[in-house]
Amino acid sequence: MKLLTIGTLALAAFTATMHAESLKVEIPFDFTAGGRSLPAGTYSIQSDSMSKTPNFVLVGNGKVVSILTTKHQLNFDYRDPGVKFSCAAAGCVLSEIRTSSYRAKLSAPPAQHVEFIAMNRGN
Repeated sequence: MKLLTIGTLALAAFTATMHAESLKVEIPFDFTAGGRSLPAGTYSIQSDSMSKTPNFVLVGNGKVVSILTTKHQLNFDYRDPGVKFSCAAAGCVLSEIRTSSYRAKLSAPPAQHVEFIAMNRGN
């Protein structure tokens, strides 16, 4: 019980440091992100504004997934924040997150096709 409480408090503290801007995206298919299988639905993506390397939290459908990035660049194309998926016969894997500040590429298998879904600004 103590471990669960400590984990919950750590998640709450991490979430409290997140940037106030929240980006929402409706993903119409099941997918994998951060090593976890997630169902289709509406997700909120928040970035850690306190870090030099952007780290993201994906929240939706009762799930919270932390996504740590290593490859990133400043996003100078502010017109198209969204998410990109690498899709193949085995399913779709989140391969890129674009916010108004960052474009972060994530580890993903080779794609047979790519899906890009634009984000909506939310709160």
